[in-house]
Order: sequence, then C-alpha cells, then structure tokens
Amino acid sequence: MRKFLIALSILFVSCSHTGQKQSTAVQNDSIKNKNENLRTYTWDDELCHYTCKYDSTIVSYRQLRNSYDLGFQTGRFEIRTQNAVFVIGDIEKLNVDSLDNEFKIKINDLKSLEVINTKYWLNLKQKKILELTKVYELTRLEILGYAHPDVLNYKGCPTECEKYIVGLVKGGDELLKVWLAFHEEFIKQQKKVSSSDETIEFLNKEFYKKYNSLDKLEYAKIDLISFGWWNAVNHTISRVNTDNFETEYKKNFTEIKEECDESD
Repeated sequence: MRKFLIALSILFVSCSHTGQKQSTAVQNDSIKNKNENLRTYTWDDELCHYTCKYDSTIVSYRQLRNSYDLGFQTGRFEIRTQNAVFVIGDIEKLNVDSLDNEFKIKINDLKSLEVINTKYWLNLKQKKILELTKVYELTRLEILGYAHPDVLNYKGCPTECEKYIVGLVKGGDELLKVWLAFHEEFIKQQKKVSSSDETIEFLNKEFYKKYNSLDKLEYAKIDLISFGWWNAVNHTISRVNTDNFETEYKKNFTEIKEECDESD
C-alpha cells in the first residue's frame, strides 16, 4: 500500500510538471503569435513624429492611413478648385466643370473609404461626406453667381444674403449702392476692433479707387459675392470637429514612441 501511494505521488508530480510545461508552451505560443501580428506605423502631427506598434489582426495599415487623412484633414477631402476672386482677372479662371470633376473624384473616394471600424471613425466619415457635399454645392453656386447672380438665392440661403443678391441681380446703381453700404459696414467693424487710423485710411483709399474706376461694377461683384455672400453662407456649413482626433487615433496602438520638437 505504501509503495502504491509513493507511485501515485510520483505520477501526480509528473503530471503536474507536464501540465505546467504545456501551459507555459501555450502562453509562449500566444506571445509569439501576438508579436508576429505587431506592425510598425509612423505618423506626424504639428510638433511630434510617432513610431508606433499596432495589432494587424485588429486594424489594418490602410484603415490607419485613411483615418489619419480623414481626422488630420490633410487636404485629401477638401475642395481645391479655385473659387476665391480677389482681382478681376480671377473671374475668368473660375471653372465649374473642374469643380464638378474634383467633387466626383473626392466624394467617391470618401464614400468608399475604409476607416478604423469604431463608432467615432464611422461617424466622422459620415459627417465629412455631408461637409464636403455642402462645400461643393455652395462653391458651385458662387462660381455660377458671377454670370447668373439669381442662383445665389438658393433655398435656405441666410436672410443676410438677400441684400447682396438684390444688388447683384439688379446691377447698375443698385449694385453700387449695396456695395457702398457693405464697405461702410466693414469700416464700422474695423473700428470696433480698434484698427488704427492709418489702416482705416488705407482701406477707404483702396475702396474708393475701385469705386471710381471704369471696372467698378466688376469690383462690386467680387466684394459682394466673395466676401459678402460667401462669408454669410459659410457659417451654414457644419464643419467636422476633429478635436479628439489624436486621442482616438492613439487608442489603436499597443506602443507609442514620440520624438517632439521642443524648440520655441
């Protein structure tokens, strides 16, 4: 009986050691597999360069890169076709066909974009689609407005725009009247923010130089469309808020090393 108990004890210890070895082997395999799934990824913000590790079974390089472009607003999904007019020569450079083509390419890219599969990034993508579409629609109206000012009076246009549109549609003396009122209001705002007398004098001098020129009607169109109308409708665009971008982005990495520029 004693021999039997000793043999049983030896068997138990042997099995226990075997179980521990198997458990350790499983843990080692798990760590090995996890390490094999880690990938290196680098990115930058305004001040720092980041070298990170991510688990490729959870998120892909493409998702990380696309989400970076979306959240960091690299310009990939921004309208670049010229719409701002500062001098008369800029008007002939406006091209609605170029705008249409650019929007088609970028909205298709955005809609098919594979981002990090979390609520934050999926919502950000949908909001960016809405923003890009709205910017395109208003930019298109702005470009067309130089030849057909009545299109500026779109459904939902802010009440503030009505005075500009009336002058643009009627043209002639009415256009100049609205333009002069726009400039005078602008000067009032400059005085409120304590602009210097020299600045006010310079702004008035530049305005009346245009107001008394042969091209005064064209200059009036530029100011009322590019600055009056556009500034008013620009406030109706629901811009994507990316304040939490970096915090959400960093959640996808198991390891983050940063090198930052600490110079002033």
